[in-house]
Amino acid sequence: MKVSTRVIIALALASFTLALPAHETKEKTPAPGFRPESELASAFVADVKTATIRVYPTIIRTPTNTTFSMESQQQVVAFLSEKEIAKAVSDTNTIDPGEFKGRGQFDWFQNDMAVIGQNVQKKKIDEKYAIVMEVLFPPQRGNNQTVFGIHCIILDTAGQNVFSFLLNSHHQMFVEAAMHIEEGTTETRAVLIRQATAVGMEALLRQLKNALPKQEQLEL
Repeated sequence: MKVSTRVIIALALASFTLALPAHETKEKTPAPGFRPESELASAFVADVKTATIRVYPTIIRTPTNTTFSMESQQQVVAFLSEKEIAKAVSDTNTIDPGEFKGRGQFDWFQNDMAVIGQNVQKKKIDEKYAIVMEVLFPPQRGNNQTVFGIHCIILDTAGQNVFSFLLNSHHQMFVEAAMHIEEGTTETRAVLIRQATAVGMEALLRQLKNALPKQEQLEL
């Protein structure tokens, strides 16, 4: 028996609602996001400055809707180029991660990374790596708009995780960005997406600096 669209939406809303209280903590970590271990991370850090990265449109997620931001994508391309992190190449093709799966942000992050990885593998890109950002919004309450979480998904050509990480209100830099607007509109939603993209890129820079040997950290 197929699950109705209403049930799917209700489950997604419940997942976000359940995740919100656990998402808040009094103590905030100065870490630039949570990055799961990957055996490919060291190789990525070692050659990222000479590598080419394909950048896909940023995925904007709510419990009931998925859209894409080309503006955020270009923001990522500009940041990678300006900071001389890597040579960035834009791809206008979007990657839809499908429905939310799991009961919290880490589950969503892992599932989306797997789905995006499968897509990247199928595309057989020429670049050595691919990057996709995700910006998550919770159910909208009135006109208030708030960024719930940020994912920075970085994969190799086989779709394997090399340096992906997530951010949320456990992290000080996320909290300090104050990505919340009351009486929001479509235009202010775009402002929040720009803010979230900037936070995600700054976190990437800090992650790379932390991963480099001390003698090389000043180069970024």
